[in-house]
Amino acid sequence: MDCSSSALSCGRRTGISNLQGQRAIDLRLCGTLDPAAGLSSTGRRSASSRRQSLRPREPVSTLATHLELTKPRITALVVFTTATGLWLAPARPTVYTVLFTLIGTAMVVAAANVLNMYLERDTDALMPRTMRRPLPSHRMDPRRALQFGLLLAAVSVPFLTFAVGAIPGVLAAIALVSYVLIYTPMKRRTAASLLVGAVPGAIPPLIGWTAATGLADHLTRRS
Repeated sequence: MDCSSSALSCGRRTGISNLQGQRAIDLRLCGTLDPAAGLSSTGRRSASSRRQSLRPREPVSTLATHLELTKPRITALVVFTTATGLWLAPARPTVYTVLFTLIGTAMVVAAANVLNMYLERDTDALMPRTMRRPLPSHRMDPRRALQFGLLLAAVSVPFLTFAVGAIPGVLAAIALVSYVLIYTPMKRRTAASLLVGAVPGAIPPLIGWTAATGLADHLTRRS
């Protein structure tokens, strides 16, 4: 009797465990093979991915992005024309004069380019050539770009004025104001803006020339 009862109990336990194992396998199979469950999970994933893609990206301001705002190639070209004015001047400037003139001019041009990008951020987003710039592509907050441009402008003009001379500082201020406040708004309205844009384009060699000759000092002595 004892042997038969133990055999029966063992058989019952084995059957129960087998049944539980079969149910677990069935549940797993239902989870993986049920089309409705698969579609619902796929739909949830695609919906969540769509929501994430529609979220506005956080503006990320890096050193490279700030440098891109200054249009380095254009800035380098303008600095080269300023150096040409320094080289063609009849007087030989000191090393410090050359260095301060080029640094100040680079900062003025960078300020003009940054403020130009800030003012044209809406139209830049419409053109394939400019839509990848930092502001149209939302890689930088426009307020930060405006602050960056104003900071460069506030530092560069006094730097040229006090470190190089009054006339180079005044010329730099004229170039900055005419480019940002006159030429940039006029570009959208009339082709005559090209005539206005020629003024800031022609000033950098004059900055180099007057920085080398010390014209402000000569005018002061004559008066």
